[in-house]
Amino acid sequence: MLANALHAHLGEYGIASTQGIAAMRERAAAILIGEEAARLPALAGQALKLLARQFLDLDAQLQRAVAVALATHQADATSRRLASIPGIGPVTASALVASIGDVGQFRSGRELAAWLGLTPKQNSSGGKDRLAVSPSAAMPICAGCWPTVP
Repeated sequence: MLANALHAHLGEYGIASTQGIAAMRERAAAILIGEEAARLPALAGQALKLLARQFLDLDAQLQRAVAVALATHQADATSRRLASIPGIGPVTASALVASIGDVGQFRSGRELAAWLGLTPKQNSSGGKDRLAVSPSAAMPICAGCWPTVP
């Protein structure tokens, strides 16, 4: 959101920038060192410097959080094994490991899939299969699974 706000505010003063976070990093750095601020009214330049500083600070925090998450993923053998499955990357693999914990608590892969909300829960008795309705939204896998970055 900060990148979009910065992009929009610069556009109000006729300063166009290319799309993408990398381009916005360069533009925010140019605002802070004064290259872009010279093209703006004084009050707008001060306000955009604050916005650019917030953007760069948040970007640095996010980069540190990603580095911690990837290091956690690389240190966990289960997470690396899960990431070898096509379509599952480090983020999904780490989230699964963090939320599932010990897979021994499940009797089968189907039970695990039902717990994740991927298949209906089985309630069978007397040879008659009854499948419970799957929740409309699967369980929140990644809630609180990443370490916080100071």
